[in-house]
Amino acid sequence: MIKRSTILTLYFDAQRKRFKKALNLCYDVKSRWNSTYCMINSFIVLREIIENLFSNKHQLHITQQQVKKLTNFELASDDWHVLLVLFSILKPFYLATTAMSGRQYPSIGLAYYLLARLRSFLQQHNKKESLLEKRLKQLLLKKFLNYFDNENEQMELLMVNK
Repeated sequence: MIKRSTILTLYFDAQRKRFKKALNLCYDVKSRWNSTYCMINSFIVLREIIENLFSNKHQLHITQQQVKKLTNFELASDDWHVLLVLFSILKPFYLATTAMSGRQYPSIGLAYYLLARLRSFLQQHNKKESLLEKRLKQLLLKKFLNYFDNENEQMELLMVNK
């Protein structure tokens, strides 16, 4: 919505300059592995600016329809909590895919190690984790095992190359 409105874009860019934030909002793209993590990261980094936008929406020269749309997008404290939890759970995946995407070094040897570390991360639960964190890890572990434990040929190839 911000990108489609000149007024909102100018407001957002001015706020980014004011708070000295070079990062802009990122999109979630299904075909890009780390885009969800990058999108959440941009929301967290730009949280103060996003909250200012919601707070000042009535002072901006935008239509009532745009105000209503912004109101529908407004994030509550619970929404921010979910974003922070997702960010912490997706971070190891971001770091692993970044490491495996190296061009200056062979990365196939890292794959098996990083997959084992990711599995361990998803299986570990500590008492400080919220129910949401535990549940998200369980759901990710289920998908992780589906793709890696049920694909014997794929894992055997990784073990041969490690």
